[in-house]
Amino acid sequence: MVSFNISNEDRKAADAQSYDELPAGVYPAMLEQVKLKESQAGHNYVSVTLGVVDGEFKNRKYFENLNLFHPEKKTRDIAVSKLRLFEKAFDTILGTEEEFANYIGTALTF
Repeated sequence: MVSFNISNEDRKAADAQSYDELPAGVYPAMLEQVKLKESQAGHNYVSVTLGVVDGEFKNRKYFENLNLFHPEKKTRDIAVSKLRLFEKAFDTILGTEEEFANYIGTALTF
């Protein structure tokens, strides 16, 4: 049998931690990861991770999946509207995952 080896202090810290969605608002953040992935259905999508860098929710993560390659037009349109928010924040046009990844480490608000 393998022991989990979790202290009471770690258990108390976990109880105090919230994993709920971030409340609606504007957060100072940094782009942490941009990665092309494949869904279970076989469609590529762009996975984006932001980290909140200040305030009450400092160190919390925000995840966004951009379904830019989905066969449904409405799903693609939603993804493009979300991509446009990043383009406006970075004042650029993003044409590839690599171009998007060049902004890792860049501060923005969301």
